[in-house]
Amino acid sequence: MIERIYILDDDRENFFPLTKTRPLAEIRAGAFTFRERLQKLFPSAQITISASPKIAAVWTTRTGVSANRLPNGDGAVLAINPNFAYDPYFHKIAEEADSGTAFVSEGETFAVLSDFNEPPDRLSDSGLNKVEVSVEKIPAIWDIVNVNSMMIQLDFRRFFGPAMESEVHRAATVYSPGSVVVG
Repeated sequence: MIERIYILDDDRENFFPLTKTRPLAEIRAGAFTFRERLQKLFPSAQITISASPKIAAVWTTRTGVSANRLPNGDGAVLAINPNFAYDPYFHKIAEEADSGTAFVSEGETFAVLSDFNEPPDRLSDSGLNKVEVSVEKIPAIWDIVNVNSMMIQLDFRRFFGPAMESEVHRAATVYSPGSVVVG
C-alpha cells in the first residue's frame, strides 16, 4: 500500500503565470486540484509537494501541506508529476508495484516508486523496472481549458459514483426535469 507521496513541481514553467503564486500540484483541472485528485486515489497516503522556495512556506501555512520534504514515515515514496489525468487503473497498478518501479506513459516517466533519501528534483527511470501505463498528460496551462469539461465528468464518475436521484431545493425552478444531468 502506498502511504507516502511526493508531488514534483518540475513542469511549473509550462503553467505560468498560475504557478507564480501556487505550486503546480495546487492547480485545478476538473473538479479537483492535481493534489486533491491524488489524495482521493490514495486516501491513506501522506502527501507532500515540491514548490518554488518563494511560495513554499506560504503555501504550507495556507494549506497545511508540507513543501520541499519527503513525507514522514518508512517505506517507499511515490514521487509523481501532478499534471496527468490519474485514474483508479493507475492506482491499482501503483499499489501492486514494488519499490524500484518507474511508471511510463508514451515514453515519459511520470512517477517513480522508490526508497528516496531526499526529495528528487526530477524523475529518473535509470536502472528501474519500467511499467507502461496509459495516462493522459496535461502538458501546459492552455491544455487545462481543453480538457476541463472532460476532467469534471470523469471526476464525477470516478469519485462520486453512479447517477442518483435527489430532490431539488423548493425555491429552484427546473425546466424539463427529465433531462437534467450533473457531471
